[in-house]
Amino acid sequence: MAQETDFIPEGLVTSFKATETNVIPLDTAVLLGTFIRGDDSSMALVRSPAGGIHKLARGDYLGRAVVTAIEPGTLHLAEDGLARRLTMPQVKFATPSRIRPHARPDRDEDET
Repeated sequence: MAQETDFIPEGLVTSFKATETNVIPLDTAVLLGTFIRGDDSSMALVRSPAGGIHKLARGDYLGRAVVTAIEPGTLHLAEDGLARRLTMPQVKFATPSRIRPHARPDRDEDET
């Protein structure tokens, strides 16, 4: 008989987060991550509204905006003399509070 537990294995939590839907906006560019290096070769991953994933460095273009700087969690852009920035979205994931990883839902162990 399976026991309920409050312990949620890290791999299971990660799988919940990776499969959440509707957690980032799909109609605008979204900063997915930044990779900071000390030698001014930092990179950023951005998801475009069309669904493509782009790896950007300082001096690259995102649409008509040029990347001016990359900081942890932030991408700085300049377009038509205006500065703007993309930051990584703050996402809260719903994780079940109790998980029975080896039990089948809607079925008792005693049923045959």
